Amino acid sequence: MDGRFHCLLFVDRGWWIVHDRLRDTVTRKYEARWHLDPGAQTRTTLQQSDVSWAVSLPAASLCIVGADSVELEPGWVSETYGTRAPAPIVVATAVAPAADLLTVVVPRGAAPVDYLCVEV
Repeated sequence: MDGRFHCLLFVDRGWWIVHDRLRDTVTRKYEARWHLDPGAQTRTTLQQSDVSWAVSLPAASLCIVGADSVELEPGWVSETYGTRAPAPIVVATAVAPAADLLTVVVPRGAAPVDYLCVEV
């Protein structure tokens, strides 16, 4: 099956589970882009394990599985007309004919992201 499938699951009024299922017959570069708040500009860290990436943010954590790489890119948001504030973008990339990018968004104060980023 070629195409894209995007599934969003809300768990316990705070957690999000996002599944991007991407299929083609040729190798493609797939990206999941998470645009962050300006408050994350200097307070975002990335950590890679064998099978996942942990992204620590001021208000939440992301656990990303299925990406070949995860990087921070510079970006911006406009909270009022005519203004820009620097705000990072988390970019999860997979290069393949087919990819399954799974991102778990955990609000700060919930279970630590280490418990989510386990090998399965």
